[in-house]
Amino acid sequence: MTAIQIANPVVLFEVLSLSTRNYDRSVKLENYQTIPSLLYYVMIDSEQLRVIFYQRVEGGGWLQSAPLTEANENITLKLPTTAINLTVAELYDEVIFEDEE
Repeated sequence: MTAIQIANPVVLFEVLSLSTRNYDRSVKLENYQTIPSLLYYVMIDSEQLRVIFYQRVEGGGWLQSAPLTEANENITLKLPTTAINLTVAELYDEVIFEDEE
């Protein structure tokens, strides 16, 4: 399997695994925030219903969302030509957590 690279991503979705979550929340986050075209970095927890996203704001800074933990909560990612509207439930479609089995 080879990695696919996208030259100018505007949104990155990251599924946090138990073994890499700390790395994803620190080193990867810092690296991704240096990508000039990136507007959103969305982190989806694989162990529980929890989504956090970072949004680039004017001046180049980043704003962290409050944790989204309810299935009916909405995520709106405003892009230059359109907007993506998702619910937390859509991000977890067909996911069964270990404690639910």
